[in-house]
Amino acid sequence: MNLKQTVAVALTAFIVVVVGCASATERLARGDGHFAAGRYSQALEQYESARHKDPALHGIDNKIHNAQVLVHLDSGDRALEAQRWADAEAAYRRVGLLSPDHPGLARRFESLALARANFHFVKGQRYLTDGNPFEAILQLEQALSYHPEHPRASTALEEAQHEKKNRTYRADEVFESGKRARSDGQFDAAIEHFATALELNPYHQHAARLLQETREHRSAALLEAGDLLLESGDYEQALTQYRLALRGREHLPEAQDRIRWAEFEIQAREHADRAQHAFDRGDWQAAFDQYSSAVRITRKPQRYAERHSQAALALATQLYERGVTAEEVGDYATAIEEYKSVVSVDPQFRDASLRCQQLVRNLPIAESGYNAGCQAENACDIVAAEKNFRRCVDAIPEYRDAHERLHSARARLSRAEDFFDRAVRAQNQANYAKAIILFEECLTIASPYRDIARRLKHVRAAQKRLQESAPEPAPPTPAPHQH
Repeated sequence: MNLKQTVAVALTAFIVVVVGCASATERLARGDGHFAAGRYSQALEQYESARHKDPALHGIDNKIHNAQVLVHLDSGDRALEAQRWADAEAAYRRVGLLSPDHPGLARRFESLALARANFHFVKGQRYLTDGNPFEAILQLEQALSYHPEHPRASTALEEAQHEKKNRTYRADEVFESGKRARSDGQFDAAIEHFATALELNPYHQHAARLLQETREHRSAALLEAGDLLLESGDYEQALTQYRLALRGREHLPEAQDRIRWAEFEIQAREHADRAQHAFDRGDWQAAFDQYSSAVRITRKPQRYAERHSQAALALATQLYERGVTAEEVGDYATAIEEYKSVVSVDPQFRDASLRCQQLVRNLPIAESGYNAGCQAENACDIVAAEKNFRRCVDAIPEYRDAHERLHSARARLSRAEDFFDRAVRAQNQANYAKAIILFEECLTIASPYRDIARRLKHVRAAQKRLQESAPEPAPPTPAPHQH
């Protein structure tokens, strides 16, 4: 806390102490000042504080009494000005309890009564101008209850009562016309008459009830007519009847539901029309989609069931043929998607389902076998290549060029087998040089192949031993000298 804050707090405390220590006489004097200035609430506060300090203070009770009277009068006057009639009346009555003979009290009650009367008189006049003598009478009678001698309320009341009588008579006539129209089944005319009767006389004893009942009968008749039209396929006219049934009964659930039904049927028919055009030009996908939409939203899908089935069969057949073609050219991913589409269109299309299942099951096997065969072929492992290509062909006979590669691998194996057999015969005949050549030729075709590596090693060793044990060749005999 800084120095300024400290000084402010101390000064406030000093003022409180000084004020609290003020004498009863001083408080009385301050109250008189407030009273003279028209601040009656502050004056009353000071007077009561002075009496608390000194109950025997001369004239204090009279001052408090006068201040209380003026406080309530002032409160009542402000409430009167703000048209808070109940508050004003309560304040004036408190004045009456304190000072029954107050000279300004009677005048204020008269002003209050006149203000209330004028308020209701103005409302009554407004109702009368707007053509509602019934509410006008209530307001004008209220005005006269507050001020029986109101200079204009009585005349206005007589005018309102005359207008009420006239309207009541006219309302009764129109009401009877409405009853006759209702008996003749002319619900629209009856509704119009009953509504007019209520406009003329909002308090008519029976018009409101018969208006509601007639609207209900009219709505029921229109709903029934709309149902017949909907059943016959005249959806636009049915929709018109249902919308008429809502007139005057905007929240009728039965009509709202039927309107949705009619709108759905109109949409379904539009889908069916588009489907038929697509069907005629052979666009099976569009035909199937449009018929599917029609079947989905109509309340009677049997109307479009036959054409929907025809479009589904045509589309499924087209998709199946695409799948077969894709499978034949080796595009198996596309084939699977086409077969799946067939099954989604026609779950009973068994051939597509079986082909799809076989491809999904065998395609990974075929791909794995083919890739492994190609790797083995590149590594000259023809035995492994033949085995994997055979596995691929067993899974999917038409897979890529697996047949050609399998045939090639088998041809190479046949050649390798021929070289191997010849090499073994040469080995058995101790013709090691020839055996080595044949074994090596076999390895150029298929490596590894059987136990060639072991045999080749053995043959080479045997050849070496044979070479080492062979005698030195004799030197050549010199040719005779010729003279």
